[in-house]
Amino acid sequence: MKIRSIKLVNETCWSTDHLWAFLRPLVIQELDKEKWKGLVITFTPRRSQRRTEWRADGEAWCWCSGYASWRDHTISIRVPTKFEQLTAREKVELAAVIAHELWHINSRRGGKAVEIAMRRSVKYGRPKTTEGRQEQAALYAWAAALPLEKA
Repeated sequence: MKIRSIKLVNETCWSTDHLWAFLRPLVIQELDKEKWKGLVITFTPRRSQRRTEWRADGEAWCWCSGYASWRDHTISIRVPTKFEQLTAREKVELAAVIAHELWHINSRRGGKAVEIAMRRSVKYGRPKTTEGRQEQAALYAWAAALPLEKA
């Protein structure tokens, strides 16, 4: 089964090919092949396009968010679109959000406790410590290096 059995809907200004480059390694790593068929992933603009400071390190970034429905077999990823390009931190965030939502499709429900644990994890969440953010940046270094240009 080809990865293209997944439908990508791009409602943002970013290049669809570049969004596929973010998706491809995460789908292969996080999702069982039998769950690929019929999956619809929609990238939409994030409502608030403001960059805000992140805790003590002072780096300004605009975070991504997402929603997955294992019943409908759909994922929605909200991405900042106002800027000419995303920072490395924002690209790492995008990869982590995609991985988090793919986990929901793969594993179905997990309950509130599982969701809270995922949100605090380095791989699937938003780490609160500088060490955690550095660990996440190392885990998704490939994403920070990917191009993400406007179409």
